[in-house]
Amino acid sequence: MPSASPETTHLLERVWRRLRPIIAACLFLTIAGAGISSSSTNQPPATPAPSSVSIPLSSAEKQYLAQLGPITVCPDPDWLPYEQMDAHGNFTGIAADLLNLISQRLGIKFTYVQVKDWDQAVALSQAGKVLLLPFLNQTPKRDQWLTFTEPLFSDPNVFITREEHPFITNASLLKDKTIAVPSGTSIEEKVRRDYPNLKILNTGNSEAEVFKAVAERRADLTLRSLTVSAYTIRKGGWFTLKIAGQAPDEYINRLRIGVIKSEPMLRDILNKGIATITPQEREEITNRHVNITVVKPMDYGFILRIAAALAALIGLSFYWNLRLKRINAALQESERSKSVLLANLPGMAYRCRFDRDWTMEFLSDGCLLLTGYHSDDLVQNKRLAFNDLIVPEYREQLWNSWQKAIQSRQPVRLEYRITTSDNKEKWVLEQGVPIFDSNGQVQALEGIIVDISELKQIEAQIQHLASYDNLTNLPNRALFSDRIDRALLSTQRHSSKLALFFVDLDQFKPINDELGHDVGDWVLQVAAQRMTESVRESDTVARIGGDEFAVLLQSITTWPDARNVAEKIRTALNRPFITPAGVTLTISCSIGVALYPDNGNTQRDLLHAADEAMYRAKKGGRNAVELCQPDLSQTGPVASHSIIRLVWKPDYLSGEPSIDAEHQELLRMANQLLELIATPQGDPIRFNTALDGLLQHITSHFEHEEALLHRIGYAELDEHARQHKQLKEQIIALRQVAEKKDISTAELVDFLAIRVVHEHLLEADRKYYKLLADRSSNSSTTQGVD
Repeated sequence: MPSASPETTHLLERVWRRLRPIIAACLFLTIAGAGISSSSTNQPPATPAPSSVSIPLSSAEKQYLAQLGPITVCPDPDWLPYEQMDAHGNFTGIAADLLNLISQRLGIKFTYVQVKDWDQAVALSQAGKVLLLPFLNQTPKRDQWLTFTEPLFSDPNVFITREEHPFITNASLLKDKTIAVPSGTSIEEKVRRDYPNLKILNTGNSEAEVFKAVAERRADLTLRSLTVSAYTIRKGGWFTLKIAGQAPDEYINRLRIGVIKSEPMLRDILNKGIATITPQEREEITNRHVNITVVKPMDYGFILRIAAALAALIGLSFYWNLRLKRINAALQESERSKSVLLANLPGMAYRCRFDRDWTMEFLSDGCLLLTGYHSDDLVQNKRLAFNDLIVPEYREQLWNSWQKAIQSRQPVRLEYRITTSDNKEKWVLEQGVPIFDSNGQVQALEGIIVDISELKQIEAQIQHLASYDNLTNLPNRALFSDRIDRALLSTQRHSSKLALFFVDLDQFKPINDELGHDVGDWVLQVAAQRMTESVRESDTVARIGGDEFAVLLQSITTWPDARNVAEKIRTALNRPFITPAGVTLTISCSIGVALYPDNGNTQRDLLHAADEAMYRAKKGGRNAVELCQPDLSQTGPVASHSIIRLVWKPDYLSGEPSIDAEHQELLRMANQLLELIATPQGDPIRFNTALDGLLQHITSHFEHEEALLHRIGYAELDEHARQHKQLKEQIIALRQVAEKKDISTAELVDFLAIRVVHEHLLEADRKYYKLLADRSSNSSTTQGVD
């Protein structure tokens, strides 16, 4: 696997550089809090027990162990990096290293029993044939035959999904989702109890099978420990998977040694050994097993960069929150813990009154770096109050949060913005506790405030990566779907309309195949830019995937308005693409248009309608716009009043009698076609004859019109002739569809009413009417042009 891009590496390094001093300060405060109680007796802080320490046992305990015989242990044979029995019968993994420490310090020996899978290990334990199960969570079901030691190792559980799934904030809200879990595990028990909305897929006892089920789409998600997930995803190369959220606190793995109930003294002896294992030792053991080198590189590109960034951010967030909880505990324990924090905190410690100014009684020297003001400027509101630094929109929120904290006697955790001395804004995190006097009255508030501006910026960058296409910087499918939903709500409230386009680039694949993906990517970027420039800022252009795009237009009133925008996009994409290497490329696009509420009231219906219209455009020869008109076809007899007719209006007069006569004949022939197609059991021969006649009339009319425009010197003749050619091609395609008896009234109405009458007669032709009128007024004769 290649290394992540420099941008992603730099992003993660910035996260770590920012979190490292905060974590160090939190650890320092935690250790100091533990040492405060001993400082009064002038005793040095306790040092961690070395790995070679020997734990004395009582005579009764020694006699008990002598009579007990072999201490049999039955590990899970395949649960890396926690535990495994290798091919030579050796017990390895995090659990093995922790049990080795206990064995050395208690002076006891474990006898390991090898089994084929975890179910067999559980069965042997239930039968009393082994004394210990080394690494498992305590559950009510297991309490029936086991007694448990204190936790040997703690590790949060996280939700794992594929890259395209959104983050999971509450798994109980998921619908029609399948979760993969190993059989017979505590996670399976809890999921069945807490998430009846999820379907469960049992995958046996292999961790790899769990992740494989999600990657192969047999399941939508799984819930596994953070350590196991990081190990298995990296070692197995499951880089289409991501960490999508943390399970509730009650799902934290507190892995213990399970001892059969008949041996409580053995449990107590093991607890003595567990108590000597320090956090540093646990961390060193974990790092030995989770740090994996992937030997054979695989290029997973953008998916890997996103997964790595999200996994790193979530992992560091877990670690950070754990340390911040310890800060709270230390602050509640003693006011004297502040002195330890002052020199190490990347922010400031404070003590203030509970008033609207947050009058400061004490501030650490970190105040200057955080706010730009010396602590003396803020203490007792000497120069200004701390409330003056808080951005106004957050002031009431802070006051209400502290009121609730005082009433519940709970710590607070607040995120808000402050204005520094140089008028810049910073995001800060405040962790604090209320201090009460002996009468239960609030004496002061104490806590810490640290700068999290860079973390907020990184969070925004990652959110952008999750919502926008990396190549074109357009909204991706997820964000586009959200914007459609929001637009529908707004449109329904105001009884307005919106339009939805599907845009597919025609014959894009040969560009990738013949010129390479770099050129193809460049074309997609330029196409995205042209489409964005063709719509308003309030509209949305999104990349749905590959060479497919979608467009959302709000406040559209009529079909012609929607078609005009679609044609503007089509014209923009028809312009030549000149690559940086000087190669000229020509592409086109097929666009399907759906309108709310004409083609549906839901996002699903509108997307389906636009998609079908787009495929009709491709089927009709590409480089076209198709409107998904309301379905006007009927299965039963059609009453005469339901036949759609096109009416000639005085506005259509050009001032040239021969042109006007041809236009009127065009409407007459179009009405004849509409009448034929709406007649039950109509005569297909008559219909095809009428359609052929219309084609001949249009061809003759176009030739006459172009000759006229040439004689009067019409400046836009070339463009007008191009439109004529396109209309002829489309009516030929319509004729071919009619031969297959696959034509609908909606398609015919779209072509005749929209393309021919509205766009040609009312828009394209109208551009030269004034030129004809000016020519007629300057002419000495009233005779029409031949």
